[in-house]
Amino acid sequence: MKVLTFKWNGPSSLADELSMPLSYLSVEWADHAKVSQVTLRRQGGTGIRIHSAMHDVAERREIGVLHFSFVTDTFEEESFDLNGAFQQTITPAKLVIQESGTEGESGIVLKAHNGHELVIVASSFPYFLYVGGVHGLKQSVVPEYSLDEYRRCDLS
Repeated sequence: MKVLTFKWNGPSSLADELSMPLSYLSVEWADHAKVSQVTLRRQGGTGIRIHSAMHDVAERREIGVLHFSFVTDTFEEESFDLNGAFQQTITPAKLVIQESGTEGESGIVLKAHNGHELVIVASSFPYFLYVGGVHGLKQSVVPEYSLDEYRRCDLS
């Protein structure tokens, strides 16, 4: 089986970076309330920027896979406060989808100590994201697949 993995460019493991406390989430919007990328912002000005890239897996079938990058910029998109529980250590997991003989790492779930979850996954509209669990964030897309179709795995 072919496996399409997350793309990561950062100073330490992606699991370690996604476990760190978060201050807020910033969003870059495209037309019609579609999220083109998000940045998980932390105290001290660093963050993890996330966007989706599409991969053809069969005729007229594709899977969105997340790309992550470590950022230190102060460029501000629209910001959303996160549940205060995310200001402590977070438990990250990846969401994996299987399609046409290919597995794709298509999303993440960040779980706070109180059980609150933040979901970021490739959307049904190519190259965009669905973000769940953020109060006040209204978007016009849904996940690429139903969330119960993804396999939740430890992020290691």
